[in-house]
Amino acid sequence: QGHAAMGFSVAGANEHINAGTAWRLAGDPPGTLQTPVLYTSSTAAYNPPGDPGGAGGRRWGDFSYTSLDPNDDMTLWTIQEFCDSLNSYGVRVARLLAPPPAIPFGCDPSSVPAGSSNVDLVVSGLSVGGAGFFDPGPGFPDRIAALVNGGGVTVNHVTYNDPVHLTLNVTVIPGATNGSRTITVTNPDGQSATSSSGLLGIVGGGTTNTPPTIAITSPTNNTAFTAPANISVTANASDNDGIVNKVEFFGGAISLGESTNAPYSLVWSNVAAGSYTLTATATDNIGAVTISDPVTISVVQTVPGAVSLVNVTADVSQAHFSFQTQSGVGYTVQFTDSLDPVAWQTLSVLNGNGSITNITDTSLAGAERFYRVIAK
Repeated sequence: QGHAAMGFSVAGANEHINAGTAWRLAGDPPGTLQTPVLYTSSTAAYNPPGDPGGAGGRRWGDFSYTSLDPNDDMTLWTIQEFCDSLNSYGVRVARLLAPPPAIPFGCDPSSVPAGSSNVDLVVSGLSVGGAGFFDPGPGFPDRIAALVNGGGVTVNHVTYNDPVHLTLNVTVIPGATNGSRTITVTNPDGQSATSSSGLLGIVGGGTTNTPPTIAITSPTNNTAFTAPANISVTANASDNDGIVNKVEFFGGAISLGESTNAPYSLVWSNVAAGSYTLTATATDNIGAVTISDPVTISVVQTVPGAVSLVNVTADVSQAHFSFQTQSGVGYTVQFTDSLDPVAWQTLSVLNGNGSITNITDTSLAGAERFYRVIAK
C-alpha cells in the first residue's frame, strides 16, 4: 500500500519511559510523519541501581522490532520496551492497522438479471483519509473479499484493480429477490466498508422487495427544549417482507448514531440553542433504505430570572441565606466586605436544578459583609 510506520521508546527528565509509534500514509507529503502516539502509559521511573549508566547512558532497546504481517502484507506490528514498574522494563506489542477499505459507492453494470452466471461487476470506492482497497496477491492466506448483501448472490472471486476499483465476478440464483443491494468489501486485515445505499439491482427475479417504513415518534414536530438539551429521539420502523437491519438518526446532515434493535432510539446530548431538523433512515436486509418525514425542533437558551435572597441569618462567625434556582442556569455567589472600594470574591459556583439552594459563609471577619448572586 505504501504506508509506513516506526516504533520507538521515549524518555526524558520529566517523561517516564513509554513505547510509541509514528506513521505516514502513502499520500502524505514526502519527508513527513503524522503526530507520534504513545501506546503505553508508564507511571514509574527507571533508574536501576545495578545499571548506573555511563557516558552512553543506560542499556536500553534490546527488544525493538517493527514488522509487516506475513498473513496479509498490510498490517504492521511493532514491539517496543517501556518501564512497566519501578526500575523494571516490559515489552508491549502493538498492532498498527492501515486505513479501512474505500467506501463502495458505484457499480458497473448497476443491475444484473436473476439467473445470471459469472458476471463481472466493477465496484468503485470513495477514499477518505487514506482509505483504499488492497490485496496482497497469491501466496498470502488473507486476501480481499466482497459480499453482495441480501442473499441469492454469490461472489465467485474478487480482482483487485487499484485502491478505488475492484472487479467482482458474481452469480445470481434464478429466484433471487428483486431490488437494490448494498455491497461490502473486506480488506485482508479484516476491516470492512459497506455502501451507504444499494449499488447493484437484481431484476427479473421471483419476488420484489418492499422497502421498510419508518416514522419518528418522539419528539413531535415543533417541540421546544431548553439548552443545553438532552433529547431522546425514537422511531418506529418495520419491514413487511424482511427485517430492519438498522435505523440511523440525523440532525440535519449530521449522523447522530444508529440503533439496530427495536425500540429504535438514542439520546442526543448537550444540544446547543438553535433550530434543528430530525430525520431517520431504515435499512432492510436487502439494502433498501427509506427516509422518514422530517421533524423540526427548537432548543432555546434559558433566560435567568431575578434572584431573591431569603432566610437571611448571621452571627459573629457565619451567615446563612437561600435562593430559588432555575434548571439550566449557572449561579456564582460572591461577597465583599466593602462597597468603597468594592472587591468581590467568589464564595460558591453551582448549576441550578429548580430547587432552593442554601448558602453558608463561615468566613465572617468584620462588622458587615455584602453578598450578590450572578445568574447566567
